[in-house]
Amino acid sequence: MEFMKKLFFIVVTLLLSISYANANSYIFIGAGPLTEEAYLVGGAISKTVNNKIRVFRLRASVESTQGDKETLRLLKSGDVELGVVHSKTHASKDHVRAVFSIPKTSVIIVTSDKTPDSVIYSFTKAIFENLNFFKIQLKSMNIIHPKPNESSVGGGLADDAVFTKGNMLTGFSYTIHPAASKYYKEKGIKPKRW
Repeated sequence: MEFMKKLFFIVVTLLLSISYANANSYIFIGAGPLTEEAYLVGGAISKTVNNKIRVFRLRASVESTQGDKETLRLLKSGDVELGVVHSKTHASKDHVRAVFSIPKTSVIIVTSDKTPDSVIYSFTKAIFENLNFFKIQLKSMNIIHPKPNESSVGGGLADDAVFTKGNMLTGFSYTIHPAASKYYKEKGIKPKRW
């Protein structure tokens, strides 16, 4: 009986470690109060990244903050790797870098120079190569709503709708993070101001 208990403990430990071993990096996303749009967007991002842990080697978790100012403070201190803030939030441009915006909302995803380039590149790739899942999450959380003239496919907005990869790189004044910019250039995704 004692042998079975030890074996059970070893198997459970192994299964848990395999789940965490699939991710090379664990990222925290600061995203405002639980009831606000920024937190819901953070949740959709987290689900999207975690949907492909084995592919992109990232695990994400959303962290509630008191608002944009606290999110930016946590970002600057390195306590979170990414932040979901409103596009009109003023912040020191020397430490905040944009990753992308969410069309049809007022929020953008930002990071800092403290976050390793490899993490931002993998994160950007995880979102943009899993975009239909991301759109479905945003729609299910009532964050984006297709207009009658926009087609909907599998619960998400079709690529020719207003929510497109190109539109995700507009509506903010921050400089795009170099690692995110590298991914966009490789894939030929250009914001209108490039």
